[in-house]
Amino acid sequence: MKQQKTFSLVAFALLQAALLLSACSSEENIPASGGIAVTDAHINISVAPFETSSGKAKTRAEGTDETKADTVLLANGMRAICTVEEDDEAEQTRAPKPIADGHYTIYALDPVTGNRITGPDKLLKGTVTGGVFQSDGGTRLFLDPGTYKFVCINDAVEDNGTHLIINTGCHLGASPTYSPSAGDAQIGTATETISGDNWQVNFTMHHQNTRVRLHVIAYSDHMDDPWGFVAGVLNAAYGRQYNIDGTSPVVTMRVPGLNSYYLSTFKMPATSTNYNTTYVRAHDFYSDYMYLTPGVDIVAGNIAFATNSHLYGKQIPGNGYNKQIDALQNHSYTVTYRILPNALYLFQDGSCGALAEKGSRTPIGIVYSEKTNTQKGVAMGLQGTVQEWEATTSPTYNGNNYTTAFANTDDALQDENGYNWTWTSSTDVDGLVKANQQTRYPAFYWASHDPYGVGFGEWYFPGIGEIINVFDKLAKKTNVSGMYVTFGKKLDVITNAFVSAGGTDPMNYRCWSSTIYTQPGFSSPIVFYKSGSGGSGYNYTIEVRPQGAQKHNLGGIRTFPFVRF
Repeated sequence: MKQQKTFSLVAFALLQAALLLSACSSEENIPASGGIAVTDAHINISVAPFETSSGKAKTRAEGTDETKADTVLLANGMRAICTVEEDDEAEQTRAPKPIADGHYTIYALDPVTGNRITGPDKLLKGTVTGGVFQSDGGTRLFLDPGTYKFVCINDAVEDNGTHLIINTGCHLGASPTYSPSAGDAQIGTATETISGDNWQVNFTMHHQNTRVRLHVIAYSDHMDDPWGFVAGVLNAAYGRQYNIDGTSPVVTMRVPGLNSYYLSTFKMPATSTNYNTTYVRAHDFYSDYMYLTPGVDIVAGNIAFATNSHLYGKQIPGNGYNKQIDALQNHSYTVTYRILPNALYLFQDGSCGALAEKGSRTPIGIVYSEKTNTQKGVAMGLQGTVQEWEATTSPTYNGNNYTTAFANTDDALQDENGYNWTWTSSTDVDGLVKANQQTRYPAFYWASHDPYGVGFGEWYFPGIGEIINVFDKLAKKTNVSGMYVTFGKKLDVITNAFVSAGGTDPMNYRCWSSTIYTQPGFSSPIVFYKSGSGGSGYNYTIEVRPQGAQKHNLGGIRTFPFVRF
């Protein structure tokens, strides 16, 4: 009996302790002033997509959001084809999307004064994971029944109690070091009447900054230490201060002087396994996003690589590209540089790249038209051999071989019809496919039958205009006058591009094209060679002229093949 009584007393004591703990727990959820709790279940957060200036999904055909591509010559001989494109997150949907995982702060404003409501249990903080808000322990928001404006900010927004501050960064120093960019600052507001429990605070967050990233398209799968910065200029904006209600900024912070400032830094992956969808032999490299203050006065050329960043074995220099970035709030931009080496080579395995990164590959040609997802690439073969244009025994040796003819050199120099001269029977006066006439047309046959034994491509004997296009890529054509083509760089540039890759120097020989020039009395293939005119233009000019009535090799005229790949 005594033992049973003892057990009853213990059970009673445990029951009292449990009731006490339950009461204490309940009291923690009820502030001294009472009110309605804004709980996790009442919070719904989504984010608005970045906008576009046109207000509709962009297309390349419209050309409204993508700038015209500009070519910039870099200091080390490389070329960059540059664009500034406005991104459009809303192409799939205009509706807000679930918020990204992150940490958020929520508070309310007095419905009468518009002032922030402060005091105990007037600030709610929490983390969104998988689209679900979960409040931090020790933070609560209790309000009397009524209508309130609520403000939600993420951790990229500073809350000093009286204002909201977004600082995207302003770093002094001529030699910046990498540090992560300022975050994607977001502010959302909502007005809601709270009474009972059948209500919800729905926030749509808006990006407060301009988002910018750098996109490099390169014929390489790696870059060395690829990072850089956005250079600041006098009065460039680097931060803004908002009223506590999260509305329009009231103060813009700006770069104070002409010292060396940078506004942000970026980093790219050192390697890429992703091929570009348009330039299918090139790789994509994307930087992390940089968040800049809207209205910042920058051009694409302000985004520069650090001095220790290398591509194709060379430092990536500044480019001076002066296309303005509009830097609008809640807009996103991609600055793209398709960077080409001094000479873009085609290798025996069908890949393309710089000679400095050939590795175990063998270069076979110099690319003048890049391969894309809609058209084949075109390259000029590196090795030229001595071939007869047409055998002396051919019945057309002294006449025109084509069903059409060029009667003046201006038209002839623009001929890019080499593939048809080689492979299309309707272009031949006798209805022949010259590529199949080994005895009658040796140069056509050799150039068109995989002359290097690589097992891919559509090979042919090029027109003179196609050959000039290759030289233009290398040495920059500046003038065509009669039979003379002048370039901005010395012809040594062309020589080096071929010889350094193990090829034949086209400037050291007279060379054929498949183009025919016709005048009364004779029909002649067009040849080219380094001008022998002397003077200051000697090292910059090639002579392009009819060979004369003879079409045999004269002991040394070279043929260079072209290939579509």
